[in-house]
Amino acid sequence: MKDAKKSPGPSAAEKGKGKEGEKKEPREKDPEKMTPKERQRMAKTVRQWRVAVDFLFRHLAVITFRFNVFFVRQLTDFAKAMDAGDELRSQQKRKKSDKPRITSIKTMVETADDLEAAGKTDEAERLRQLADLSGRIRTWGLMANDYHKLITGVIEVETEEDEDNMDRMTSFINGIQSYTNRNYDFSHSKFVHKIDLSEFTEMEKVYLNWPVAVRSALFSASQYMKMASEMTGMTILDENPTPMLTEMQAAEFLMALNLDDALNERNTQDEQQMALLLGSSAADKKKTWRRPVPAEDYEPEIMQPIGLRSLLLQLPKDLPEDSKTKKKKKK
Repeated sequence: MKDAKKSPGPSAAEKGKGKEGEKKEPREKDPEKMTPKERQRMAKTVRQWRVAVDFLFRHLAVITFRFNVFFVRQLTDFAKAMDAGDELRSQQKRKKSDKPRITSIKTMVETADDLEAAGKTDEAERLRQLADLSGRIRTWGLMANDYHKLITGVIEVETEEDEDNMDRMTSFINGIQSYTNRNYDFSHSKFVHKIDLSEFTEMEKVYLNWPVAVRSALFSASQYMKMASEMTGMTILDENPTPMLTEMQAAEFLMALNLDDALNERNTQDEQQMALLLGSSAADKKKTWRRPVPAEDYEPEIMQPIGLRSLLLQLPKDLPEDSKTKKKKKK
């Protein structure tokens, strides 16, 4: 039985109307004009946003840093591991439906287990590293979706531009899930831009799409953070990042600073309103903190955020179902 066809949602104009088309009074946006109860309720909401943004941004910076280390320092070893995995799969007896090469993150993990069983532990570790990075940003996307639901219920969508921005935020979250689909074959995906690949070896070029898919997911995640900041007025990096610093390595924190600089186009007026809701000014919240020094010198490429001109994949289409493997029930 087919699902009933869903009716289109209300337009931006219709969202401002109540029952029987009666226009609702818009919520007061200026904290100074809010009632004490309204300010208290909104202040609680803003604090929830701050906690969520801090958590999301910290983990995004960490995953981005770890991915960059992998891409800059271990891409060659990853390509060799993929080649070894493909060779091993071609020699194994498999079902007719199975291809004699790695065709998804799922088969990448399975092949890592086979490589380890064959005594090739280093190769197995390289494949697991990329699969782990893919899984981490995928989980990040699920948590970002929870935050998105939280702010969607509060943000006023009054214009077509607002509606388009909310749709774009949703598309970025969906993009994360697409680029990290465990059953999709990214080996034939096309790049967004024509980029000179002469810096890569021939073997690296063969398997380049797999790490670039993860990079594309990270780019989608950073763009979601940027748009969420613009729509809410909530800064990406807190005025006092000291608590975040205590939970990150020095290099990871520097990546967070670089990422914040790359994404930051702050709406000063919205920030001032946020500060009023929290009962303090932005200046009062700022505290002195020292810029940390990493334990080692990292290549400049490692500390660079992922931008639009980076090597990215086009959004995959016709994605297969990405369901988790069901565990067998114990009899």
